[in-house]
Amino acid sequence: MLMYRNASLACLATSIGFQLILVTIQNRRKGLLRILKEIMIVVTGMKPAEDAFKVASGAEQEKDTQFDPMTEMAYSKCIEMFAESIPSLIIQTSAILQELNSGEPTSTTAYFSLAVSVLMTGFTSSTLSYDWDTNPQNRANAPDHYGYVPDNARARAVMFMSLVGISSVKVFLMALFVVCLGSIKAVYALYFIGGEMIFYLVLKVVRGDFRYWVPIDGLAGLTVSLLSRVVVKFIVDFTACVQFRHPQEVGGLYFTLNLFVPLPGLAFVLNQMPEGIFSEVASTFVTNISNIMGGSILLLVGLFLALMDEKYRKTFLSVETGGQFTRRNFLEGDDVMKSSAFSKHEVHWAPIRDKVEAWIRAGWNKWEEDRPDWCTDQWKLKVPKDMIPKKNEGENVGSLAVRRQEGRRKSLVKRRKGVNSKVMPAGQEVEEQVDVKDFMRELKTMKM
Repeated sequence: MLMYRNASLACLATSIGFQLILVTIQNRRKGLLRILKEIMIVVTGMKPAEDAFKVASGAEQEKDTQFDPMTEMAYSKCIEMFAESIPSLIIQTSAILQELNSGEPTSTTAYFSLAVSVLMTGFTSSTLSYDWDTNPQNRANAPDHYGYVPDNARARAVMFMSLVGISSVKVFLMALFVVCLGSIKAVYALYFIGGEMIFYLVLKVVRGDFRYWVPIDGLAGLTVSLLSRVVVKFIVDFTACVQFRHPQEVGGLYFTLNLFVPLPGLAFVLNQMPEGIFSEVASTFVTNISNIMGGSILLLVGLFLALMDEKYRKTFLSVETGGQFTRRNFLEGDDVMKSSAFSKHEVHWAPIRDKVEAWIRAGWNKWEEDRPDWCTDQWKLKVPKDMIPKKNEGENVGSLAVRRQEGRRKSLVKRRKGVNSKVMPAGQEVEEQVDVKDFMRELKTMKM
Protein backbone atom coordinates (compact mmCIF):
# COMPACT_ATOMS: atom_id res chain seq x y z
CA MET A 1 0.00 0.00 0.00
CA LEU A 2 2.99 2.28 0.52
CA MET A 3 3.65 2.04 -3.22
CA TYR A 4 0.11 3.25 -4.02
CA ARG A 5 0.40 6.12 -1.56
CA ASN A 6 3.69 7.28 -3.04
CA ALA A 7 2.26 7.03 -6.55
CA SER A 8 -0.71 9.20 -5.53
CA LEU A 9 1.61 11.79 -4.01
CA ALA A 10 3.65 11.81 -7.22
CA CYS A 11 0.46 12.51 -9.20
CA LEU A 12 -0.38 15.42 -6.90
CA ALA A 13 3.13 16.87 -7.23
CA THR A 14 2.98 16.55 -11.03
CA SER A 15 -0.37 18.34 -11.10
CA ILE A 16 0.97 21.22 -9.01
CA GLY A 17 4.05 21.43 -11.25
CA PHE A 18 1.92 21.75 -14.39
CA GLN A 19 -0.28 24.34 -12.67
CA LEU A 20 2.81 26.41 -11.87
CA ILE A 21 3.87 26.28 -15.53
CA LEU A 22 0.37 27.39 -16.54
CA VAL A 23 0.29 30.47 -14.29
CA THR A 24 3.81 31.40 -15.39
CA ILE A 25 2.80 31.32 -19.07
CA GLN A 26 -0.42 33.18 -18.32
CA ASN A 27 1.27 36.01 -16.39
CA ARG A 28 4.77 36.12 -17.89
CA ARG A 29 4.21 39.67 -19.15
CA LYS A 30 2.70 40.87 -15.86
CA GLY A 31 5.94 40.86 -13.90
CA LEU A 32 7.60 38.76 -11.21
CA LEU A 33 5.36 39.91 -8.34
CA ARG A 34 2.22 38.83 -10.18
CA ILE A 35 3.75 35.45 -11.01
CA LEU A 36 4.74 34.91 -7.36
CA LYS A 37 1.21 35.80 -6.25
CA GLU A 38 -0.30 33.25 -8.65
CA ILE A 39 2.22 30.62 -7.53
CA MET A 40 1.08 31.10 -3.92
CA ILE A 41 -2.54 30.64 -5.00
CA VAL A 42 -1.63 27.34 -6.67
CA VAL A 43 0.45 26.04 -3.75
CA THR A 44 -2.30 26.85 -1.23
CA GLY A 45 -4.90 25.01 -3.30
CA MET A 46 -6.97 28.13 -4.06
CA LYS A 47 -6.53 28.04 -7.84
CA PRO A 48 -9.90 26.33 -8.64
CA ALA A 49 -11.77 28.83 -6.44
CA GLU A 50 -10.02 31.81 -8.03
CA ASP A 51 -10.75 30.56 -11.56
CA ALA A 52 -14.41 29.90 -10.73
CA PHE A 53 -14.81 33.38 -9.23
CA LYS A 54 -13.35 35.08 -12.31
CA VAL A 55 -15.65 33.20 -14.67
CA ALA A 56 -18.75 33.59 -12.49
CA SER A 57 -18.19 37.34 -12.11
CA GLY A 58 -17.80 37.78 -15.88
CA ALA A 59 -14.23 39.06 -15.64
CA GLU A 60 -12.67 39.96 -18.99
CA GLN A 61 -9.17 39.04 -20.10
CA GLU A 62 -6.58 41.27 -18.48
CA LYS A 63 -4.08 43.15 -20.56
CA ASP A 64 -0.76 41.32 -21.03
CA THR A 65 -2.21 37.92 -20.12
CA GLN A 66 -2.17 34.95 -22.49
CA PHE A 67 -5.67 33.52 -21.94
CA ASP A 68 -9.12 34.76 -20.98
CA PRO A 69 -10.52 33.51 -17.61
CA MET A 70 -12.66 30.77 -19.23
CA THR A 71 -9.72 29.30 -21.13
CA GLU A 72 -7.44 29.51 -18.09
CA MET A 73 -9.99 27.64 -15.97
CA ALA A 74 -10.36 24.98 -18.67
CA TYR A 75 -6.59 24.46 -18.80
CA SER A 76 -6.48 24.23 -15.01
CA LYS A 77 -9.20 21.55 -14.96
CA CYS A 78 -7.47 19.63 -17.75
CA ILE A 79 -4.22 19.58 -15.81
CA GLU A 80 -6.06 18.35 -12.72
CA MET A 81 -7.67 15.48 -14.64
CA PHE A 82 -4.59 14.58 -16.69
CA ALA A 83 -1.97 14.61 -13.94
CA GLU A 84 -3.95 13.84 -10.79
CA SER A 85 -7.56 12.64 -11.00
CA ILE A 86 -7.27 10.00 -13.73
CA PRO A 87 -3.90 8.51 -12.64
CA SER A 88 -5.10 8.40 -9.01
CA LEU A 89 -8.26 6.61 -10.11
CA ILE A 90 -6.21 4.00 -11.97
CA ILE A 91 -4.10 3.52 -8.84
CA GLN A 92 -7.20 3.06 -6.64
CA THR A 93 -8.76 0.60 -9.09
CA SER A 94 -5.53 -1.39 -9.23
CA ALA A 95 -5.30 -1.51 -5.42
CA ILE A 96 -8.87 -2.80 -5.03
CA LEU A 97 -8.43 -5.45 -7.73
CA GLN A 98 -5.21 -6.60 -6.09
CA GLU A 99 -7.00 -7.01 -2.76
CA LEU A 100 -9.85 -8.93 -4.41
CA ASN A 101 -7.35 -11.10 -6.24
CA SER A 102 -5.42 -11.91 -3.07
CA GLY A 103 -8.55 -12.83 -1.16
CA GLU A 104 -8.09 -10.06 1.40
CA PRO A 105 -11.26 -8.27 2.55
CA THR A 106 -11.72 -4.88 0.90
CA SER A 107 -12.95 -2.16 3.24
CA THR A 108 -16.09 -0.14 2.59
CA THR A 109 -13.94 2.97 2.85
CA ALA A 110 -11.90 1.86 -0.17
CA TYR A 111 -15.03 1.38 -2.27
CA PHE A 112 -16.43 4.71 -1.08
CA SER A 113 -13.17 6.48 -1.90
CA LEU A 114 -13.17 4.94 -5.38
CA ALA A 115 -16.79 6.00 -5.99
CA VAL A 116 -16.04 9.57 -4.88
CA SER A 117 -12.99 9.73 -7.18
CA VAL A 118 -15.05 8.46 -10.12
CA LEU A 119 -17.86 10.95 -9.55
CA MET A 120 -15.53 13.90 -8.93
CA THR A 121 -13.59 13.21 -12.12
CA GLY A 122 -16.87 12.93 -14.03
CA PHE A 123 -18.11 16.14 -12.42
CA THR A 124 -14.95 18.06 -13.35
CA SER A 125 -15.16 16.90 -16.96
CA SER A 126 -18.88 17.73 -17.16
CA THR A 127 -18.59 21.22 -15.67
CA LEU A 128 -15.92 22.04 -18.24
CA SER A 129 -18.26 21.01 -21.08
CA TYR A 130 -21.32 22.64 -19.51
CA ASP A 131 -19.59 25.96 -18.80
CA TRP A 132 -18.22 26.26 -22.34
CA ASP A 133 -21.54 25.42 -23.94
CA THR A 134 -23.66 27.79 -21.85
CA ASN A 135 -21.20 30.68 -22.15
CA PRO A 136 -23.02 33.43 -24.14
CA GLN A 137 -19.85 34.49 -25.95
CA ASN A 138 -19.14 30.95 -27.14
CA ARG A 139 -22.71 30.59 -28.38
CA ALA A 140 -22.40 33.84 -30.31
CA ASN A 141 -19.00 32.91 -31.78
CA ALA A 142 -19.96 29.38 -32.89
CA PRO A 143 -23.76 28.92 -32.77
CA ASP A 144 -23.69 25.69 -34.79
CA HIS A 145 -21.45 24.02 -32.19
CA TYR A 146 -22.42 25.56 -28.84
CA GLY A 147 -26.00 25.46 -27.61
CA TYR A 148 -26.73 21.75 -27.14
CA VAL A 149 -27.59 22.36 -23.47
CA PRO A 150 -31.34 23.24 -23.41
CA ASP A 151 -32.60 26.59 -22.11
CA ASN A 152 -35.28 24.95 -19.97
CA ALA A 153 -34.07 24.72 -16.34
CA ARG A 154 -35.31 21.16 -15.74
CA ALA A 155 -33.94 19.90 -19.05
CA ARG A 156 -30.61 21.58 -18.25
CA ALA A 157 -30.41 19.76 -14.92
CA VAL A 158 -31.13 16.40 -16.56
CA MET A 159 -28.62 17.17 -19.31
CA PHE A 160 -25.92 17.98 -16.77
CA MET A 161 -26.61 14.78 -14.82
CA SER A 162 -26.35 12.78 -18.04
CA LEU A 163 -22.99 14.45 -18.74
CA VAL A 164 -21.74 13.54 -15.27
CA GLY A 165 -23.03 10.00 -15.73
CA ILE A 166 -21.35 9.51 -19.11
CA SER A 167 -17.99 10.86 -17.92
CA SER A 168 -18.09 8.90 -14.65
CA VAL A 169 -18.95 5.60 -16.31
CA LYS A 170 -16.39 6.11 -19.08
CA VAL A 171 -13.56 6.97 -16.70
CA PHE A 172 -14.23 3.92 -14.52
CA LEU A 173 -14.58 1.56 -17.49
CA MET A 174 -11.37 2.87 -19.01
CA ALA A 175 -9.48 2.62 -15.70
CA LEU A 176 -10.73 -0.95 -15.30
CA PHE A 177 -9.67 -1.80 -18.86
CA VAL A 178 -6.16 -0.37 -18.41
CA VAL A 179 -5.68 -2.16 -15.07
CA CYS A 180 -6.88 -5.49 -16.50
CA LEU A 181 -4.64 -5.09 -19.55
CA GLY A 182 -1.71 -4.22 -17.29
CA SER A 183 -2.43 -7.27 -15.14
CA ILE A 184 -1.56 -9.54 -18.06
CA LYS A 185 1.68 -7.65 -18.65
CA ALA A 186 2.41 -4.13 -17.47
CA VAL A 187 3.84 -2.98 -20.80
CA TYR A 188 0.62 -3.93 -22.60
CA ALA A 189 -1.19 -1.01 -21.00
CA LEU A 190 1.64 1.32 -22.01
CA TYR A 191 1.63 -0.08 -25.54
CA PHE A 192 -2.10 0.52 -25.86
CA ILE A 193 -2.11 4.09 -24.50
CA GLY A 194 1.12 5.02 -26.29
CA GLY A 195 0.14 3.37 -29.57
CA GLU A 196 -3.22 5.14 -29.66
CA MET A 197 -1.52 8.43 -28.85
CA ILE A 198 1.04 8.06 -31.65
CA PHE A 199 -1.69 7.16 -34.14
CA TYR A 200 -3.69 10.23 -33.09
CA LEU A 201 -0.72 12.61 -33.39
CA VAL A 202 0.25 11.21 -36.80
CA LEU A 203 -3.36 11.64 -37.93
CA LYS A 204 -3.29 15.28 -36.82
CA VAL A 205 -0.04 15.92 -38.70
CA VAL A 206 -1.27 14.21 -41.89
CA ARG A 207 -4.48 16.24 -41.85
CA GLY A 208 -2.59 19.50 -41.25
CA ASP A 209 -4.30 19.88 -37.89
CA PHE A 210 -1.43 19.50 -35.44
CA ARG A 211 -0.98 23.20 -34.61
CA TYR A 212 -3.18 23.95 -31.61
CA TRP A 213 -5.58 26.90 -31.77
CA VAL A 214 -3.90 28.91 -28.99
CA PRO A 215 -2.08 31.88 -30.64
CA ILE A 216 1.48 31.19 -29.47
CA ASP A 217 4.28 31.22 -32.07
CA GLY A 218 7.73 29.69 -32.37
CA LEU A 219 9.11 26.76 -30.40
CA ALA A 220 6.85 27.64 -27.47
CA GLY A 221 3.84 27.33 -29.77
CA LEU A 222 4.90 23.91 -31.04
CA THR A 223 5.53 22.75 -27.47
CA VAL A 224 2.10 23.96 -26.37
CA SER A 225 0.56 22.23 -29.40
CA LEU A 226 2.20 18.90 -28.57
CA LEU A 227 1.33 19.06 -24.86
CA SER A 228 -2.23 20.20 -25.55
CA ARG A 229 -2.85 17.45 -28.09
CA VAL A 230 -1.52 14.79 -25.70
CA VAL A 231 -3.42 16.10 -22.66
CA VAL A 232 -6.73 16.53 -24.48
CA LYS A 233 -6.48 13.09 -26.12
CA PHE A 234 -5.74 11.46 -22.76
CA ILE A 235 -8.71 13.21 -21.13
CA VAL A 236 -11.06 12.23 -23.96
CA ASP A 237 -9.86 8.62 -23.74
CA PHE A 238 -10.83 8.43 -20.09
CA THR A 239 -13.64 10.93 -19.47
CA ALA A 240 -15.41 11.51 -22.81
CA CYS A 241 -15.40 15.26 -22.11
CA VAL A 242 -18.00 16.46 -24.65
CA GLN A 243 -16.35 19.86 -25.11
CA PHE A 244 -13.44 18.16 -26.84
CA ARG A 245 -15.55 16.89 -29.73
CA HIS A 246 -14.84 20.37 -31.14
CA PRO A 247 -13.00 20.34 -34.51
CA GLN A 248 -10.18 22.30 -32.87
CA GLU A 249 -9.70 19.46 -30.37
CA VAL A 250 -10.10 15.74 -31.28
CA GLY A 251 -13.06 16.22 -33.65
CA GLY A 252 -16.60 14.84 -33.61
CA LEU A 253 -16.22 11.45 -35.30
CA TYR A 254 -13.01 10.57 -33.45
CA PHE A 255 -14.72 11.48 -30.16
CA THR A 256 -17.72 9.26 -30.90
CA LEU A 257 -15.65 6.24 -31.93
CA ASN A 258 -13.43 6.69 -28.89
CA LEU A 259 -16.44 6.77 -26.56
CA PHE A 260 -17.06 3.03 -26.79
CA VAL A 261 -13.47 1.73 -26.85
CA PRO A 262 -13.46 0.22 -23.31
CA LEU A 263 -16.51 -2.00 -23.96
CA PRO A 264 -14.98 -4.29 -26.61
CA GLY A 265 -11.60 -3.75 -24.97
CA LEU A 266 -12.69 -5.22 -21.65
CA ALA A 267 -14.51 -8.09 -23.35
CA PHE A 268 -11.37 -8.95 -25.33
CA VAL A 269 -9.05 -8.75 -22.32
CA LEU A 270 -11.28 -10.91 -20.11
CA ASN A 271 -11.61 -13.48 -22.90
CA GLN A 272 -7.87 -13.62 -23.58
CA MET A 273 -6.66 -13.39 -19.98
CA PRO A 274 -4.56 -16.42 -19.00
CA GLU A 275 -5.77 -18.53 -16.09
CA GLY A 276 -4.37 -17.71 -12.69
CA ILE A 277 -3.98 -13.96 -13.17
CA PHE A 278 -7.35 -13.10 -11.62
CA SER A 279 -9.08 -15.05 -8.88
CA GLU A 280 -12.70 -16.06 -9.36
CA VAL A 281 -13.82 -13.20 -7.09
CA ALA A 282 -11.83 -10.58 -9.00
CA SER A 283 -12.93 -11.95 -12.37
CA THR A 284 -16.60 -11.92 -11.32
CA PHE A 285 -16.25 -8.36 -10.03
CA VAL A 286 -14.79 -7.11 -13.31
CA THR A 287 -17.35 -8.97 -15.44
CA ASN A 288 -20.34 -7.71 -13.45
CA ILE A 289 -19.09 -4.13 -13.38
CA SER A 290 -18.40 -4.23 -17.12
CA ASN A 291 -21.91 -5.43 -17.92
CA ILE A 292 -23.62 -2.90 -15.64
CA MET A 293 -21.48 0.03 -16.74
CA GLY A 294 -21.69 -0.93 -20.41
CA GLY A 295 -25.49 -0.88 -20.34
CA SER A 296 -25.49 2.34 -18.32
CA ILE A 297 -23.33 4.29 -20.75
CA LEU A 298 -25.55 3.31 -23.69
CA LEU A 299 -28.66 4.54 -21.85
CA LEU A 300 -26.96 7.77 -20.74
CA VAL A 301 -25.71 8.56 -24.25
CA GLY A 302 -29.22 7.96 -25.60
CA LEU A 303 -30.70 10.34 -23.00
CA PHE A 304 -28.05 12.94 -23.72
CA LEU A 305 -28.70 12.90 -27.47
CA ALA A 306 -32.48 12.96 -26.98
CA LEU A 307 -32.30 16.13 -24.86
CA MET A 308 -30.33 18.21 -27.37
CA ASP A 309 -31.58 19.97 -30.47
CA GLU A 310 -31.22 17.79 -33.56
CA LYS A 311 -28.83 20.18 -35.32
CA TYR A 312 -26.13 19.59 -32.69
CA ARG A 313 -26.10 15.81 -33.13
CA LYS A 314 -24.22 16.12 -36.39
CA THR A 315 -21.28 17.66 -34.50
CA PHE A 316 -20.59 14.18 -33.09
CA LEU A 317 -19.94 12.88 -36.61
CA SER A 318 -17.95 15.84 -37.95
CA VAL A 319 -14.62 15.23 -39.68
CA GLU A 320 -13.82 18.95 -39.94
CA THR A 321 -10.34 20.09 -38.85
CA GLY A 322 -9.72 23.06 -36.60
CA GLY A 323 -8.54 25.23 -39.48
CA GLN A 324 -11.53 24.29 -41.64
CA PHE A 325 -13.87 25.18 -38.79
CA THR A 326 -12.23 28.58 -38.23
CA ARG A 327 -12.34 29.46 -41.92
CA ARG A 328 -15.94 28.34 -42.38
CA ASN A 329 -16.97 30.23 -39.27
CA PHE A 330 -15.40 33.39 -40.70
CA LEU A 331 -16.71 33.08 -44.24
CA GLU A 332 -20.29 32.16 -43.28
CA GLY A 333 -20.68 34.08 -40.04
CA ASP A 334 -21.61 37.58 -38.94
CA ASP A 335 -19.16 40.13 -37.51
CA VAL A 336 -19.24 38.52 -34.06
CA MET A 337 -18.32 35.13 -35.52
CA LYS A 338 -15.68 36.65 -37.79
CA SER A 339 -14.07 38.45 -34.86
CA SER A 340 -13.47 35.14 -33.05
CA ALA A 341 -10.91 34.15 -35.71
CA PHE A 342 -8.30 36.32 -33.98
CA SER A 343 -8.49 34.22 -30.81
CA LYS A 344 -7.10 31.34 -32.91
CA HIS A 345 -3.58 30.82 -34.22
CA GLU A 346 -2.99 32.52 -37.57
CA VAL A 347 -2.27 29.14 -39.19
CA HIS A 348 -5.98 28.37 -38.89
CA TRP A 349 -7.09 31.33 -41.02
CA ALA A 350 -3.96 32.00 -43.12
CA PRO A 351 -5.48 30.53 -46.34
CA ILE A 352 -8.13 33.29 -46.31
CA ARG A 353 -5.89 36.07 -45.01
CA ASP A 354 -6.83 38.39 -47.86
CA LYS A 355 -10.52 38.11 -46.97
CA VAL A 356 -9.79 38.64 -43.28
CA GLU A 357 -7.71 41.73 -44.06
CA ALA A 358 -10.39 43.12 -46.38
CA TRP A 359 -12.98 42.72 -43.62
CA ILE A 360 -10.74 44.51 -41.11
CA ARG A 361 -9.94 47.40 -43.44
CA ALA A 362 -13.56 47.85 -44.49
CA GLY A 363 -14.94 48.03 -40.97
CA TRP A 364 -12.17 49.24 -38.67
CA ASN A 365 -12.97 52.96 -38.64
CA LYS A 366 -16.68 52.26 -38.17
CA TRP A 367 -15.98 49.90 -35.26
CA GLU A 368 -13.77 52.54 -33.65
CA GLU A 369 -16.77 54.87 -33.64
CA ASP A 370 -19.58 52.41 -32.84
CA ARG A 371 -17.61 50.18 -30.43
CA PRO A 372 -19.61 46.92 -30.76
CA ASP A 373 -19.39 44.62 -27.73
CA TRP A 374 -16.88 42.28 -29.34
CA CYS A 375 -14.51 45.11 -30.38
CA THR A 376 -12.68 45.37 -27.07
CA ASP A 377 -9.21 46.77 -26.48
CA GLN A 378 -8.00 43.22 -25.83
CA TRP A 379 -9.46 42.03 -29.15
CA LYS A 380 -7.81 44.88 -31.06
CA LEU A 381 -4.42 43.84 -29.69
CA LYS A 382 -4.87 40.45 -31.38
CA VAL A 383 -5.33 41.97 -34.84
CA PRO A 384 -2.07 42.02 -36.87
CA LYS A 385 -0.83 45.60 -37.12
CA ASP A 386 -0.31 45.38 -40.88
CA MET A 387 -4.06 44.82 -41.31
CA ILE A 388 -5.14 47.90 -39.38
CA PRO A 389 -5.84 50.85 -41.69
CA LYS A 390 -4.46 54.27 -40.89
CA LYS A 391 -6.94 56.76 -39.56
CA ASN A 392 -9.16 58.15 -42.34
CA GLU A 393 -7.43 55.87 -44.83
CA GLY A 394 -10.81 55.40 -46.47
CA GLU A 395 -10.82 59.06 -47.49
CA ASN A 396 -7.44 59.04 -49.23
CA VAL A 397 -7.11 59.11 -53.02
CA GLY A 398 -7.48 55.62 -54.54
CA SER A 399 -8.76 54.05 -51.27
CA LEU A 400 -11.67 51.62 -51.03
CA ALA A 401 -14.93 53.50 -50.42
CA VAL A 402 -17.68 51.40 -48.87
CA ARG A 403 -21.04 53.13 -48.88
CA ARG A 404 -24.10 51.50 -47.34
CA GLN A 405 -27.48 52.45 -48.79
CA GLU A 406 -30.50 51.87 -46.55
CA GLY A 407 -34.14 52.84 -46.40
CA ARG A 408 -34.81 54.05 -49.93
CA ARG A 409 -33.38 53.57 -53.41
CA LYS A 410 -30.32 55.70 -54.04
CA SER A 411 -28.23 56.07 -57.13
CA LEU A 412 -24.77 57.16 -58.06
CA VAL A 413 -24.73 58.56 -61.57
CA LYS A 414 -21.40 58.71 -63.30
CA ARG A 415 -21.41 61.42 -65.88
CA ARG A 416 -17.96 60.83 -67.11
CA LYS A 417 -17.87 60.65 -70.90
CA GLY A 418 -18.07 57.09 -72.24
CA VAL A 419 -19.34 55.55 -68.96
CA ASN A 420 -22.91 54.32 -68.63
CA SER A 421 -25.02 55.48 -65.69
CA LYS A 422 -25.61 52.88 -62.98
CA VAL A 423 -28.32 52.60 -60.37
CA MET A 424 -27.37 50.48 -57.36
CA PRO A 425 -30.19 48.68 -55.46
CA ALA A 426 -30.98 49.88 -51.95
CA GLY A 427 -29.70 47.84 -49.01
CA GLN A 428 -26.58 46.57 -50.83
CA GLU A 429 -22.95 47.37 -50.19
CA VAL A 430 -21.26 49.25 -53.03
CA GLU A 431 -17.52 48.77 -53.37
CA GLU A 432 -15.47 50.63 -55.99
CA GLN A 433 -12.26 52.54 -56.37
CA VAL A 434 -13.12 56.26 -56.25
CA ASP A 435 -10.83 59.20 -56.91
CA VAL A 436 -12.04 61.71 -54.33
CA LYS A 437 -11.22 64.83 -56.40
CA ASP A 438 -13.11 63.50 -59.44
CA PHE A 439 -16.05 62.49 -57.27
CA MET A 440 -16.34 65.95 -55.68
CA ARG A 441 -16.06 67.62 -59.09
CA GLU A 442 -18.86 65.41 -60.47
CA LEU A 443 -21.00 66.04 -57.38
CA LYS A 444 -20.78 69.80 -57.94
CA THR A 445 -21.75 69.31 -61.59
CA MET A 446 -24.82 67.30 -60.52
CA LYS A 447 -25.94 70.06 -58.14
CA MET A 448 -25.66 72.63 -60.91
